[in-house]
Amino acid sequence: MLKRDLHTFLCKYCHPLDLIEELATTAWPQFELCIDGLDAQVFQLLEIAFNLVAIVSIHCGFQSLSWTSFVLLMFLLGVCKRLAQMQREKLDRRAEGDGGEQNLRPGLNWLNKIIKTLWMNHRAYARFVLLNEIWPLVKARQHSNVDILDLNIGDQPLRVLEIDSVDHKNGEMIVDFEIAYQGNASVKMSYLHENVKVSTPVTIQQVSIGKAKVRVILKQFLPQIPFIGGIQVFFLETPDIKWHMDMTEAGEFPALKKIIQDVVDNHIIERFVLPNRFSMPIQLSKTLTDKLNKLNLSVQKPDAISIALHHPVGIVRVSVVKAENLRPSDLSCHQCKNSENLNPFKPSKFGCTNLPPKRGGNDAYAIVSVGKETHMSPVVYKNLNPQWNYTCEFAVEYFHKALVKIELFNDDRSVKEKTSDDFLGRVTEKIKRIKTKGVIEGWYNSEIYQGRVYLKFKWIPLKTSRPQVDHTDPIALSGVLCVHLGKVRSRQKICPTCYLSLQNKDGTIEETKSLDATSNSRQWRFDEGKVFRIRNFGDREIFVELRMFDHASDAFIGRRKFSVNSLLTRNLDGFYKLPNPQEDQTKQAAISLYSQILFAG
Repeated sequence: MLKRDLHTFLCKYCHPLDLIEELATTAWPQFELCIDGLDAQVFQLLEIAFNLVAIVSIHCGFQSLSWTSFVLLMFLLGVCKRLAQMQREKLDRRAEGDGGEQNLRPGLNWLNKIIKTLWMNHRAYARFVLLNEIWPLVKARQHSNVDILDLNIGDQPLRVLEIDSVDHKNGEMIVDFEIAYQGNASVKMSYLHENVKVSTPVTIQQVSIGKAKVRVILKQFLPQIPFIGGIQVFFLETPDIKWHMDMTEAGEFPALKKIIQDVVDNHIIERFVLPNRFSMPIQLSKTLTDKLNKLNLSVQKPDAISIALHHPVGIVRVSVVKAENLRPSDLSCHQCKNSENLNPFKPSKFGCTNLPPKRGGNDAYAIVSVGKETHMSPVVYKNLNPQWNYTCEFAVEYFHKALVKIELFNDDRSVKEKTSDDFLGRVTEKIKRIKTKGVIEGWYNSEIYQGRVYLKFKWIPLKTSRPQVDHTDPIALSGVLCVHLGKVRSRQKICPTCYLSLQNKDGTIEETKSLDATSNSRQWRFDEGKVFRIRNFGDREIFVELRMFDHASDAFIGRRKFSVNSLLTRNLDGFYKLPNPQEDQTKQAAISLYSQILFAG
């Protein structure tokens, strides 16, 4: 009787598939690749067929099927119908030429149409810049055996999925973009094999970027033209860039894909992921400035140093104390069949709870990261409940939407690359929440797989004024040292690369940051800022050393060392010669430096 009443209610008041549409939607990612090649009309016919089958099943299934079989049948029909509907909508949007996902956010259609117009009309100029200005710099530095023969950015532009803006502080505005790209760009390359001196042609196509978060910062608002002093652009997180490589003639050289991946990692991801960034002051040409002055329009020159210099507002101290009940890393799929975590329709934070423990436990370590800056804890061997008591710090300039990510891995000694270590779990925390609360401490459940991690977070604000401290306390005067590298002067033709390191009196290096110049003319320039954490400015045995090399010839140009304690009374500001201990007069240079100290409050 109950079954018949439910049947009458469903037929009278509800569409048969409404009850399961939400559940069916979650199955879409699992089957998307399998049906991507079908036509839109096919999916429309499939929707009609699924509706007919569902109606027949509602009327007949109650009389001949059990409850379990009936629910399972309805679920499968709902999944199939929803897959057909979503794929048909996707193909319809693609046919209209509006770029896929952007139609889901009508408020951004105007922006995506502007991007598409600019994309279509400036493809030739973009090709010229990439081939003749950007690629020669990349090739000269590290990849002389790889050459780009041709480049086509295609007719499918990148899409803006979401925009958010926020005021950060006086004179700055943050604009966050979520972008995606899946187009028909292609790159034709050749790879010169050093041993046989033979070039192999390779084509890269089907380039895609999945939902990358880009931050654009408008800096130094001016009362006169150009009104904005400059911009900074960077990725908040490492973007997921994928491509397909046509290697029909280079199948015997699999190392080529690794070389191209190295180009992407070192020259795109490494340079544009937080805390690294691209800074550009907006400077008008002399001709345009003269014309504006004739019209009695004042032009103000922006301060290039303040635009590129990093200015952290605080330090996030992260303590990874311990973890409990971590996932054993040597489990096979048949051992995990009873785990909620492996259910594709209902991911759980606590999967694999009924699994047998690994003999001896994991060799677990933690990687703590903010953007591209990472710190790695020591390895705790043969333990499913490791205790690290590891602490690291990050200087934070922009906390809006920024995350602290703690990822756990099992150290696999049989594999040389750390990226091949078994993944054990991940925990994230918002930096804005840490700043608001000041101190956070407690257990965090792993977002993937089982287990939990005990973490401590502390926010340490930074300020420019020197605090009144007890000089008997050896670590009372702490903070960060911000250094900006500008132009390079040299009478010889060089390709400068700099290494900026923090070291002790005995030469022990605590931290090293590398920088590459960004001009291929005689006037090289860095226009980059770096930040060092200083735990005691009063220590006279801590130095900052700058070493410069000529990348083209691997020749040493010169070095300069500065005592951190001396920078308390006088900041770096101006050009500084780099003495060469070997007195090599053929390679001499000077570099523009600026420094600023921020104290922990």
